[in-house]
Amino acid sequence: MDAQAALARSRKHATALQKQLDRSTPELIGLKDIIRILEAAVAEAQKMESLAEAEFKKHLNKDLSEDIIIDGLEQVLQV
Repeated sequence: MDAQAALARSRKHATALQKQLDRSTPELIGLKDIIRILEAAVAEAQKMESLAEAEFKKHLNKDLSEDIIIDGLEQVLQV
């Protein structure tokens, strides 16, 4: 009798756990979708940051080159 009662309790517990899992599954799928969307947004932001940094360095190098040319011309004109 104890074994049958334990088996009945175990089945009841398993059924309750399955119902809880069934309720949680859509929420988990929704969270996974949100995580994928956020990861894609982070990747896009990192890409934009890299592009902005490259553009900044390009302009910085251009400005430095112009400064070097201007300094050279000023030195030539002073001679």
